[in-house]
Amino acid sequence: MHPPVDVQLWRLAVLFLMGIFCNILFHTYTAVRAAISPAKLTGHILDALVAVLVLISIAATVFVVNYGEIRLYIGLAIAMGFVVSNALVGDIVYNIVFRCAKSVIKIIARTKRFLNSAINTLNQKVWVPLSNMLKITPPGNGDDT
Repeated sequence: MHPPVDVQLWRLAVLFLMGIFCNILFHTYTAVRAAISPAKLTGHILDALVAVLVLISIAATVFVVNYGEIRLYIGLAIAMGFVVSNALVGDIVYNIVFRCAKSVIKIIARTKRFLNSAINTLNQKVWVPLSNMLKITPPGNGDDT
C-alpha cells in the first residue's frame, strides 16, 4: 500500500525543513569554531562530534517521519533544504553568529582581566598589610628591652 500524496508532501516538507536546520547548524558551528579557533586535535574531535550529532538527528527524523523507509526523495529533500537555506541565509547566519561569538569571547576576556586586577588590588591593599600587622615575631634572645 502506498501512502497518499498529501502524506508524501508532508514528509517532503518536514525533510526539507530538516535540511534547513542542518544548514543553520552547520553555519553556526563553523562560525563558533572560527571564533574560538581550537587546536588541531580539538578541532577534529569537535568536527566528529558535530557530524555524529547531525547524522543522529537526520536518522531520527527519517525514522519518525518516514517510518525508517529510505526513498530517493529523502536525500533530495534534505539536500534541497540545505542548498536553499545556504543560498538565502547562509552568510547572514554565519556573520551574526561569528560576531556574537567574538563579542562573548571579548566580554569573557575583559571580565577575567577585571577580576584578576581586583584580586591583585585586594591582595596588595588588604591582605599584605593585614598579614604584616598580624605577623607574630618570635621573641628575641630573652631580653625584654
